Amino acid sequence: TDMQAAIGCEQLKKFPSFIERRRHNWDRLRAALEPAADKLILPEPAANSRPSWFGFLISVKPESGLDRNAVTRYIEDHNVQTRLLFSGNLIKHPCFDQIRGTDAYRVAGELTNTTLS
Repeated sequence: TDMQAAIGCEQLKKFPSFIERRRHNWDRLRAALEPAADKLILPEPAANSRPSWFGFLISVKPESGLDRNAVTRYIEDHNVQTRLLFSGNLIKHPCFDQIRGTDAYRVAGELTNTTLS
């Protein structure tokens, strides 16, 4: 509608500040979690990119001795919301019936145990 378009045009004026705030927040989180890099897989921007981060994905390294659910509880107990990466192991969804059981996606099973956002 015209009303939605008008609101959208006004929001676009704020877009650069939204992007900078996301980047600032990401930088702060990355710096704060850097001391735990031996236990967590922290996000890195792709080469030659400058993303506007929407979330902050971390994975618990399997050899860390940490439990993803315990880490999630700790974060949530400190008033930070979390989300799992996907709705479980995608390879178990029906669309993957033809390739399940192959070695093609062996890493996907780890995501269920290690990754949160």
